[in-house]
Amino acid sequence: MRRTTIKTTRNIKGPAHYCIYARKSTEAEDRQVLSIPAQLDEMRAAAAARHLALVPEWIEAMTAKAPGRPVFGKMMQEIRDGKVDGIICWKLDRLARNPVDGGALIWALDQGQLKEIITPTRTFTNNGDDKFWMQLEFGMAKKYVDDLSVNVKRGIKKKLEQGWRPGAPPIGYLNDKANKTIVADPERFGLVQTMWTMFLTGGHSVADIYRTAIGDWRLRSKVRSRRGGRLIAKSMVYAMFSNSFYCGLIHHNGQTFQGRHPAMISVQEFRIVQRLLGREERRKPEKHDFAFTGMIRCGECGAMVTADVHTKKESGRQYRYYRCTKRKGRCSQPHVRAEELERQMGDFVSGLELASEVSGYLTDELREDEAREADCKGTELKSLETGIVSIQRKMGVLTQLRLDDTLTDTDYREQYNKLVQEKVSLEQELVACRVRGSQETFEPQRAAISFLKLAKNEFQTGTEKERRSVVNIVGSNPTLRDKKLLISAKKPFQLVLERLPFPMTQGKQEEIRTFWNTLGCSLSPEDFRAIKAILAKRGAPEGMGQSVPQI
Repeated sequence: MRRTTIKTTRNIKGPAHYCIYARKSTEAEDRQVLSIPAQLDEMRAAAAARHLALVPEWIEAMTAKAPGRPVFGKMMQEIRDGKVDGIICWKLDRLARNPVDGGALIWALDQGQLKEIITPTRTFTNNGDDKFWMQLEFGMAKKYVDDLSVNVKRGIKKKLEQGWRPGAPPIGYLNDKANKTIVADPERFGLVQTMWTMFLTGGHSVADIYRTAIGDWRLRSKVRSRRGGRLIAKSMVYAMFSNSFYCGLIHHNGQTFQGRHPAMISVQEFRIVQRLLGREERRKPEKHDFAFTGMIRCGECGAMVTADVHTKKESGRQYRYYRCTKRKGRCSQPHVRAEELERQMGDFVSGLELASEVSGYLTDELREDEAREADCKGTELKSLETGIVSIQRKMGVLTQLRLDDTLTDTDYREQYNKLVQEKVSLEQELVACRVRGSQETFEPQRAAISFLKLAKNEFQTGTEKERRSVVNIVGSNPTLRDKKLLISAKKPFQLVLERLPFPMTQGKQEEIRTFWNTLGCSLSPEDFRAIKAILAKRGAPEGMGQSVPQI
């Protein structure tokens, strides 16, 4: 943070006027230099020893590696106006580390505008030797800045090539100072990952997720030095959903690097979020919050069903109801009270509860299928590994073409960034494939079974958006005619509504087996993500800090 102050002292009688200039850079380059109070003590003592009359003390906390310091500029104007005859400073590099400001000081001496510059070790006046040494010291200060910049950039590039992001990582991650790596934040990683999962469903806006994060979870930023520890801001959530760091990629100066930190989502899921963000920007705010507007059609004319609130003038009592968007005379369907439509929706969702016998049978099927899947991964693993090796070979060829000046920097970076993203995506698939035999292949079935156990309660106790999400997962083509809701169950939920019969004879086992297979192949990615969001939200506050991945 830049700090600029001007401190005025009383004039001491004398033939000439001098000023003190003290500077402390906020950059790391100057951390070893004396602090401003120490500089001032030394220079005041030097001024008193020489019986010099002082004009303002110019104090500045800003780097001198580039022109444009406001306090230095004002001091130089005082010199040009003849109000200051000399400068007292701790060292010449306090005055300038760039050729423009250094040249201005030498020119002021050469033109007689400045009588002398006093440091504890030497006094510089308008003679050839002094101006030569001034040029030399300013040149050394400039060389120091240039070397420091080169060294810092080289260190940053090396760190990026090793897969680590320089600086502080975004929320959900921590710097491991001992090993100089980035690890998952045990307090926040699970919650931030849940926020991604909720947004991936497409049923939650950034505002919804933000309210959940600060209202239910009280999610706060990491305390760093004197900053942090406050509830996260909405802008931080938007920035988070636009940051490819969370899918394992690090972007720096137009180039993409593969990170070694634990990714929260896959590259494909990150691309989906970017598309959702684009759609969300065009959403219009709703005056009232209704669960089922925009998803039900009129059974007579096919138009969409909307919702309204009617307020009685006499009592001020409000009535919520759903109706066809076509006006009277064009569609004869009557409106239906919102409470009645929600009751019918609740009956539909309640019919999804599984019998305990079915749940037990499905658990057995899960174990058997996991055992069979463990024997069928070899071909897929080999294909993914071959693809990764092929991309690595292409990256090597691309680098050689750049070294041979066959490609421009722009073409090289564009093609190289694409290869890095493809490589990261394949490596994420490879990792997923290696664990799928025991878990991830059957995660949709496992999630669906868990969802069916709590869908009824989620509908009865959830918010309007959560109830809508439940219906979107299980229902298809809802229509409203004569105040009756007609809705079909999606696969694989049709058999559940048909009440899978028992006892478990061989024929009935085949029906359950059909249901189990349908769970795996018919659950859409969108519905699966919505189910995961519901399950995660139900368990997020209690499970925060659990199951944190390690490097």
